[in-house]
Amino acid sequence: MKKRLLLLFTLITTMIVGCDKTSSSIATSSEKQSSSETVSSVTSIADGSSTSAQSSSVSVSSVTSVQSSSVSVSSVASSQSSSSSISIPAVNDSYKGNYYNSISDSMTGSTLQDNLKRLITNGHNARGYDALWTAYKTTDVRPGTNIVWDMYSNCSYNVSRDHGGSYSGEGDMFNREHSIPQSWFNKSNPMVCDVHHIYPTDGYVNGKRSNYPYGEVGKATYTSKNGSKLGSSSFSGYSGTVFEPIDEYKGDFARTYFYFATRYQGVATSGEGQNVFRNSYPYLTTYAINLFTKWSQMDPVSQKEIDRNNACYAFQGNRNPFIDKPSYIAKIFGVYGGSLPSNPGGNTSQEQNTSYEICKPVVGETYKLGFFQESLNETMWIDGTYNDATPWYLKTTTNYNDAVNVTIEEASSGYYLSVTISGQKKYINMVKNGDHKNLSIDDTKSTIYTYDDTYKTFVSSLDGEKRYLGTYNTYTTLSCSSYSHISTSYPSHFYKQK
Repeated sequence: MKKRLLLLFTLITTMIVGCDKTSSSIATSSEKQSSSETVSSVTSIADGSSTSAQSSSVSVSSVTSVQSSSVSVSSVASSQSSSSSISIPAVNDSYKGNYYNSISDSMTGSTLQDNLKRLITNGHNARGYDALWTAYKTTDVRPGTNIVWDMYSNCSYNVSRDHGGSYSGEGDMFNREHSIPQSWFNKSNPMVCDVHHIYPTDGYVNGKRSNYPYGEVGKATYTSKNGSKLGSSSFSGYSGTVFEPIDEYKGDFARTYFYFATRYQGVATSGEGQNVFRNSYPYLTTYAINLFTKWSQMDPVSQKEIDRNNACYAFQGNRNPFIDKPSYIAKIFGVYGGSLPSNPGGNTSQEQNTSYEICKPVVGETYKLGFFQESLNETMWIDGTYNDATPWYLKTTTNYNDAVNVTIEEASSGYYLSVTISGQKKYINMVKNGDHKNLSIDDTKSTIYTYDDTYKTFVSSLDGEKRYLGTYNTYTTLSCSSYSHISTSYPSHFYKQK
């Protein structure tokens, strides 16, 4: 595997797929895991210091790469009632400095995330957008060269001169790529100039990525010369267009997103950002958590990331904790044997009610159908009535005992959902009236549902569009919403008393 190859320095100029921009020697991508070049000629900051990166000069701590032995753990998407086992690399927190001395080993969840936010905010010296060109000379060059380490392309750019111009194709120039697109946080400071998430990449490929989320591509509409792809998502939880970096760098981007979610907590939810970030703990949607924990597992921390983290710390005074201590991923986002908060839906909540539990429904069994409304810190169950006497929204109650019983009935290719109201059996159906699409309780068996294991809810198709049972924003009624929004809303679940 190229992750384990020894450091190989090779003279690659015009041989790199026609992308040569310099005659300087560069190293191949096999360096990513084995490079051990010391970050030199940079101004650095002592661990724990809040002194400006422009005024302190000490060396950064040396750390080593993670190990790769396998362990068996619970899947990140598992609920209280089901789990699966996967084999992933063991976690080794390789950082040996004192930067994290204020973080207790016993901290987990939102407590750990909030304390890390304070730590990486203190001492963060936003140097400005133009200063990134200077930062890249130490943060993103291949060891021993002045060649940009571009994760989107295999072109070779001189870090001092091959930027800032125009481009018409791959190989023309590099620019500054916000891995979390600027439009998601309205180009606000200090996010707009935080070197931890802004990488030097080929300008043309950067433009192709645009502001699409990262993901895994099913059918590619564009492929860069190093294999990065743009196309439709094949990863559960999001069905739009995504950009997929090559396997070599997936862990790098995953740990970047863990950093951003922790450092900025809920600021990148505009536009497509709503499918990746959320406004409350753990500040990433279930789609993003599932994707990035998978990527972090398949591409463990590399020497490239360690060196870059040290150089970023020297440049702006804070570190990425998820590179230094990848075990924090488990403690905050629920992987490597950890668990998500109890509601496994799109907007995972911190609900701690112990009198009932979410279940995977079984034909013939009866349940309460509800969702956790985070804005009220309440679980809401349907009570069998309409909202305002119209068949658009199903009303809810916060009293479990007042909720209507929902029975799972077998259909030819899925399930019907039936309720008994005033002694009469009725069915929960998705309905359309003009431009409106929502729910009704009536006498017909018109909607056949299937069960979505990822979000623990029922889905169906209405007017050719996949929809799910749930709600969003601060609503307290149950409706059927477009599946494309499920990762940032509140899917319903089936509950039983313990």
